[in-house]
Amino acid sequence: MVTDQVKRGTTARKPSQKLGRPRAMTKAEIIIARRMLADGVKRKIIAQSLKVSLSIVYIALRPEASALSPSKSVGRPRVMTEIEINLARRMLAKGITRKIIAETLRVSPSTLITYLRPYSAGPHPQMGRPKISGSGSQPGPTTPKRPRT
Repeated sequence: MVTDQVKRGTTARKPSQKLGRPRAMTKAEIIIARRMLADGVKRKIIAQSLKVSLSIVYIALRPEASALSPSKSVGRPRVMTEIEINLARRMLAKGITRKIIAETLRVSPSTLITYLRPYSAGPHPQMGRPKISGSGSQPGPTTPKRPRT
C-alpha cells in the first residue's frame, strides 16, 4: 500500500523537479560567503548577514565542498600507502620488530598493527606465529581421541 503511494508520487512529479529538502544557501550565497571569509569577516557575522545558522556556514565553506567532485571520497585519508604497507610486511618477514618498523615509517605502533593485521593475527596459521597452548612447554605427541559409543 505504501509502495503504491510512493510509486504514484514519483511518477506524478516532473522529471526536472528536485526531490528532498531545499538547500539552505544558494550557490550565489556560498560565493558571497567565500568572498566575505577571504576579506577576513568572521563566520558568525557571515551567518547573521545571510540569515542562516553558523553550522550551515561551516558546511558551505568547507574546503572540500568546492574542491571535490561527488565521485571523490570524502573522509579520512589513509595513513599508510600500499607501498609502505608492503615495505612493512617485508621488514616484518626479515625479523625486524614492529616498534622499529613503526619508527622508520613514522607511524604509531597501533596504526602499524592495524595495517598488518591480516599478516599478524589472521585466520590462517601460515600468516603469523604459531600459537603455543599450555604453560609454554613443547606439546608432546598426542593420541587420537576415540569416538564415544
